[in-house]
Amino acid sequence: MIIDPNDTEYIESPKVAEARAAATAGRSTSMDEFDAPPGYSPRASTTFSTSSYVYTSSTHIMTGGSQTIRGSFGSSQAESATVGATSTKPTNFVYIDIPNNKIKGSYNIDPTMPIPASLLPPKVAALPDSQRKNLYLFSKNGSVEADVMVSSANEERDAKRQKRATLAAGSSNGSVNLRVRRAEGDITFGRGPTPVQISAASRNGTVRVSIPTGFTGPMMLTTHNGSIKLSPTISARIATETHDIHTKRCFVGDMSSYDGGEWHGDELVVEANNGSIWVNELDESQDLRCTGTGSAASIGDTGKGKGKGLFSKLFG
Repeated sequence: MIIDPNDTEYIESPKVAEARAAATAGRSTSMDEFDAPPGYSPRASTTFSTSSYVYTSSTHIMTGGSQTIRGSFGSSQAESATVGATSTKPTNFVYIDIPNNKIKGSYNIDPTMPIPASLLPPKVAALPDSQRKNLYLFSKNGSVEADVMVSSANEERDAKRQKRATLAAGSSNGSVNLRVRRAEGDITFGRGPTPVQISAASRNGTVRVSIPTGFTGPMMLTTHNGSIKLSPTISARIATETHDIHTKRCFVGDMSSYDGGEWHGDELVVEANNGSIWVNELDESQDLRCTGTGSAASIGDTGKGKGKGLFSKLFG
C-alpha cells in the first residue's frame, strides 16, 4: 500500500500528526537562532608591477630595497589609493615607481647605510653604487608628496665614508611637492651636514621643493610654460645667477669652498615642462603661493619646450 500525505482522503493518525507538528516547530526555532549571513562583496585585486616593486592590493604589502610599505583599501578605493610610507627608522635605496596612484609619505634616509644587493630590486642592484638613488619616487598619473629626513645613524661609519644623499621625485601628469630636512646631529658631528643632491621634475604639473636650512650649492631651474619663484630667504643668499628664457642658474650660499672643479656639496635641479617652480627653505613661514614674490618672478612664460632634459634623464 502506498500512502500519500498530500491526498485529501488521507487521514493522518493523531500520533503521526503530533510528531509532524513537533518536528516543524523545532526546525523553525533552530533557524531563528541564527542571523542571516553577511553580504559578500569581493575585494579588488589590483596588481602594480614595476621594475622596483610588485604591489598586490589583495595582500596589502609592497616590498623593495630595505623597506616594507603596507596599505589597505577596498574595491571602491582601488583607483584612488595613496601609496607611501611613514618611516621613522633610517633606511636606504627606497624605490617606488607606480602608474596611476598618488605617492605620499615620510622617509628617513641614511645614505651610508649598506644594503645587500640581494635585497634590492634587480634593475637597481645592477646599477653601480654611484648611480643608485637613495630615494626614488615616481608616479605616471598621480602627484608625489614627500617629507624626507636625511640622517646619519652611525657616527663612526659616517666618519669613514661620507656620502651625498641623492633624492629624486617626479610625475608625468601630476604635481611634485618635496620637503627635505637634515638631522640636527649631522651638523654637530664635526664633519658638516650630509650634502644633498635633489632632483624633481614634472611634465604636466607644478613642482615645489623645500630645501634644507643652510643649503649651499648650485641650483638649475627649468620651466617651458610656467614661472620660477624663489623665497626671499633664498634670494638674499644668492651669490651669482644667470638665466635665459627657460632656465635659471644660481649658486646659493658661500662660494669660497667651490674651486671650479667637480662639486660634491648640495645641489638642486628642477624641471617643469608645463608648470611653475617654487623653491623655499624648509623652515620659512612665508608661502610664495600667497605672496607671489620672488627674485625670478616670471621667466620662461613663453616658448614651447619638449621636456627632454632632467625628466627624460631620470624617469624616461
